[in-house]
Amino acid sequence: QVHGSSPVHVHLTSDMLAHTHARCGASDSEAAIVLLHGFLGDRRDVEPLRQKLGALADCISLDLPGHGDSAWMPTIDAGTSAVDAALATLEALCPPPARLLLVGYSMGGRVALQLAARLPPPRLAGLVILSGSPGLDDGALREARLSRDVALAARLRAMTPPHFDEWLRREWYRAALWGGRLQEHPSFERMLLRRTDGAQPRDRAASLERESVGRQPSCWPWLEAPPAPVLYVAGEEDEAYCKVATRLAEHSGVAEPVERRLVRVAVLPAAGHALLLEASAPVAEICHAFASQVLPPPLVPASPPLSEGVRIQARGPEGVDALSARLLPFRLPLTAPLPLARGPPVTERAGVLLLVEGMAADGRAVRGLGEVCPLPGFHSESLDEAAAQLRSVAHRLQGALLPFAVARLDGSMSAWLAAACDRPSKSASGPLLPSVRCALEMACLHLLAQAANTSIAQLVCCARRAPYQSHVRINGLLARGEASSLEAAADAARAAVDSARPSSRACASGPAVKHAAARMRTWKVKVGGGEPAFAGP
Repeated sequence: QVHGSSPVHVHLTSDMLAHTHARCGASDSEAAIVLLHGFLGDRRDVEPLRQKLGALADCISLDLPGHGDSAWMPTIDAGTSAVDAALATLEALCPPPARLLLVGYSMGGRVALQLAARLPPPRLAGLVILSGSPGLDDGALREARLSRDVALAARLRAMTPPHFDEWLRREWYRAALWGGRLQEHPSFERMLLRRTDGAQPRDRAASLERESVGRQPSCWPWLEAPPAPVLYVAGEEDEAYCKVATRLAEHSGVAEPVERRLVRVAVLPAAGHALLLEASAPVAEICHAFASQVLPPPLVPASPPLSEGVRIQARGPEGVDALSARLLPFRLPLTAPLPLARGPPVTERAGVLLLVEGMAADGRAVRGLGEVCPLPGFHSESLDEAAAQLRSVAHRLQGALLPFAVARLDGSMSAWLAAACDRPSKSASGPLLPSVRCALEMACLHLLAQAANTSIAQLVCCARRAPYQSHVRINGLLARGEASSLEAAADAARAAVDSARPSSRACASGPAVKHAAARMRTWKVKVGGGEPAFAGP
């Protein structure tokens, strides 16, 4: 409860799929490239491809339902198809009349193909299918495929994380379509880590049933006369999808020059089904060349569509010349005592909310919220000291112009705060305390985001020309004892794996050690240590 104020409601969920949105140039782009991953993957799989294509147009990479960050979204219903969810997300992120180049790998290729068939022809700039199925013509084959996928989904639901890891190694990635050398690839273990860390096999099972090729309508008739250019790519060691490539090539008008064919086909040597891993560079080059032909030239990069800044003004009760920054104390009791590394357990969190009010360029009143909440025993300052300094600094913000440039987070914020806090005041407070600086930065960024009618994340990404992530890995707070037990389990797993003794190797393959290692990997992902961060904030 915030004393003396109305309840504050925070919207934490979205109907859109988790995504990365990288701006190419001007804010109102004429086209966007949409990247869709395959079964068991997530948008990290297509990140190298996004970086290659990012100079041509805005790039949007999605986590399909049941995968990546979309697997944790309560607003994505379990029965929602990937096509429906992707279409709704794209309508929100890149509405008409912008044209879309759809690029999908494997399951993502099937989703992209079905999206292309549902989009109005003016919206479709082109389609790239990387080892994806156009569907099955024969009803009996569709029934048989659906039965196999339902049976596999039942197995997945019964798997623990260690069993899931073992199944991937011993069965899934030993299938014929992957070729014979996938597990020898230097990036295989890194890819496998993306498949297992934090993953719930039941989510993948639901996706497998929902997106089964047996449920997919045949898109072969659409491919006979597509309204936009299509590129199909397969690996020569992937026999099933090489057959698809051959069938498409036979009906693509071989007498026409390549650049005039509506359906173009490429078969890459020394690669199986894992095109994004085994042939990442050739795939990127082929997609770049195709996109360059079907997309309009990118617009000249423009500055973020923002005015000069926000004027911080007085806006107080009864017309008094009050300050624009208000302090609202709060006290939040914890549901259970929280033991920390030092000091007594914490039973409540007490702090002060900083509410900064200003005026946007269009005359709207906007507000930004920050928080001062030093943790006893960890911050050098007390709450009383922080609140006193914040009260002093608030006097100096009156009438200041907060520029949008501070959102670049390149030192501009520190310079602006230093200048603002050096303004004349009746009380001196010395250098900013860490918790006070945090509150000021939070409130300033929130204020600017409100003025720009966007989120803080989008504001910063726009200012820095960096890819916007709808979801990011966050740091977590582990209570005393949790971290040490997880680290001990990980140390035991590593010691067993590293040992050269046969008995230790046997131990390393046991379910208990694998479960401990899986717990540690999951913990690392949850606190941001399991996978390198994307480019940008």
